[in-house]
Amino acid sequence: MERRFRVAIVGCPNVGKSVLFGHLTGRYAVVSNYPGTTVEIARGTGWWDGFTFEVVDTPGLYSLSCVTDEEKAARALLMSEPVDWLVHVVDGKNLDRMLPLTFQLVEAGFPVLVVVNMLDEVRAAGLEVDVGALSERLGLPVVGAVLTRGAGVLEIKAFLSRAARSAGRPGRSLAGPGREPVEPRGESAGPGRRPVGPEQPCGPPRGPLRPAYDRRTERAVAVLTTLLGPHAGDSRRLSRRALALLCLQEDPDTLDLLRSERPNQWPEMARVVTESNRGPHPVRHRIPLALHHLAREVASA
Repeated sequence: MERRFRVAIVGCPNVGKSVLFGHLTGRYAVVSNYPGTTVEIARGTGWWDGFTFEVVDTPGLYSLSCVTDEEKAARALLMSEPVDWLVHVVDGKNLDRMLPLTFQLVEAGFPVLVVVNMLDEVRAAGLEVDVGALSERLGLPVVGAVLTRGAGVLEIKAFLSRAARSAGRPGRSLAGPGREPVEPRGESAGPGRRPVGPEQPCGPPRGPLRPAYDRRTERAVAVLTTLLGPHAGDSRRLSRRALALLCLQEDPDTLDLLRSERPNQWPEMARVVTESNRGPHPVRHRIPLALHHLAREVASA
């Protein structure tokens, strides 16, 4: 049976997700509403390097703690459908606003390729993004791109081909920066940037960068992950830690989900959530603050 490699493109609105989807799938696309919603999801198939790639273009997603219908549909898709790799497209001019979602996706347990798009606009604004240094700081593979010109597409395809070739466990062999981050072909390196190739090593692989929360938050996460049990993420495709963090942020859909799926543990879960969010500095505020603080540190380094 043919092995189909599943890729989901995620990111905020207007960062170039649909442009990348077009480059990867060409005319082979089907647009339909996500079940139970009026939110459109684009699905397509790409063929290159002898592999078949099923690609989905998710609606705009700012955070896994969702507010809009589009965000809820994107998260529901990630929670319900198997995905081999997430391609997180970000606006290179606004990394500090984009990276909190990157950290959430990592905490959720997804293998993530970061595509820093709009590098032409970055340079026009007199800014620089060193994708090599960014990859080392994040502990994730990073590709620089100007997707409207097609720059970076070959490198993205090459990365996904290597992932598809990696013994059926794509999230293991390529998730860290053991592969060199890639500048888009045809783009000059410029000062402070280094031209790199997709097959060159960039140092020993390590795990991706994760946020460090305060003790109160980490204690609450530890209790909730224990209550969730070892198989909590099996059917929902999010890690126990991600579910715990969403629960502590009082995400309504997550609370409803755990109330129905963990009825025996729910009273204690509800107590932990309530206790953690009492006082002038509730955990539901501390979690996004920690994500944005880390994003600013990484973006400004």
